[in-house]
Amino acid sequence: MSEAPTYPSLVESVEETVAATGERYGLELQVDAPPRLGYRSTILFLCSEAGQYVLKVVGTGPEPGLESTAECQAFLEETGQPVVSPVRRRDGVFWGDVSGAYACLYPRADGQAWVGWSADRMRSAGSTLARVHRLPAESLNIANTAPSQEARSVIERSEQVDGPVDLRTAVLGDVDWGTTFNSILHRDYRAQNVLFAGEEAACVLDWDDAAIGDRLLDLAYSLVYFQAVVGEPPTVPSLRPFISGYADIFPLTDDDWSRLPDFLLLALYKGLALWSGLWAMTSSANTKERVEGWIQAYIALADTFEDTVEGLRG
Repeated sequence: MSEAPTYPSLVESVEETVAATGERYGLELQVDAPPRLGYRSTILFLCSEAGQYVLKVVGTGPEPGLESTAECQAFLEETGQPVVSPVRRRDGVFWGDVSGAYACLYPRADGQAWVGWSADRMRSAGSTLARVHRLPAESLNIANTAPSQEARSVIERSEQVDGPVDLRTAVLGDVDWGTTFNSILHRDYRAQNVLFAGEEAACVLDWDDAAIGDRLLDLAYSLVYFQAVVGEPPTVPSLRPFISGYADIFPLTDDDWSRLPDFLLLALYKGLALWSGLWAMTSSANTKERVEGWIQAYIALADTFEDTVEGLRG
C-alpha cells in the first residue's frame, strides 16, 4: 500500500527536551538518529554511555492510564514476553514531564521493522499474541474494556466524523457481545508495532492502550490490520499462518469461532473510523488521497467475514 502520511512533532525544542530527560533519569544523553513523528506520539532516538534509548512523547500533560500500562509492560517483561520495560525516573515513576513534554524513556529494543509477509513471521506474531493472552491478568491495575463499550465508541466516532465513505456502524449495536475480562489486550497489535529477529517476533512495542478484556477484541483487530499501511488487506491465505500460530498456543473454542465474524466487523469499523478521522482532520491533499485509498481498500471487507472465518477454520 502507499506510504504513511507525516505528522507534526510534539517536541518544541529537542535540545531542551533531551537535557531535561537526562536530568530526570540521571543520564548524559544525546540524539543519535532523526526523530520519528507519529499520529499520537513523537519518538526521539537517544544514546549515552549506558546504552541506547528511545524517548516517547505523547503531549504536554499527563494522560490517564499510561503509568499503569507501563507497569503492565514491566510485568510482561518479567514473565518472559518479548516486551521492553520502560526506565524508571529518579522519582520512581515511568511517565512524567520533561521540559513541558509528557514522556517516557525506554531502552532501545533489538530487532528489525517488518520487511514483508512471510508465513513464519506471521506464525510467530500469532503465537506471541496468544502467549500474552494466556497470562493471568488479575494482578494488573489497567483498565477493563468490554466489546459492547468498544462498539458504542466506534458508533459514536463514526457519527461524529464526515469521512469519505459511509460507515454503517449501527449494526454493531445489534450484537450480543457478552462480557469477558480475562486477557491482557495490546489493542493495536500490528506489524508496525512488532520488531523481528529474522522470522521471529523479537519485541512488541506500543502498549499505551493496553487493557483487560475479551481476547477476540485483540485477535480480530490483528487479523484485520496486522499488515495495514505496510502491506495489503488481509486474505485467508495470508492470515492462515497467524491464526495457526495463535491456535497452537491458545486454541479457539467453537464459541470463539462462531463469535469471530462479529468481532472482525467491529475491528474493521474501529480502524476505518480512526482513518476517517485522520482524513477529515488533515489539510494535506496527498494525505487525504493516501488515507482514502486505505479506507476504500478495507471497506470492501465488510461483507466477507463469515467466509473468512470459514476459510480460516477449515
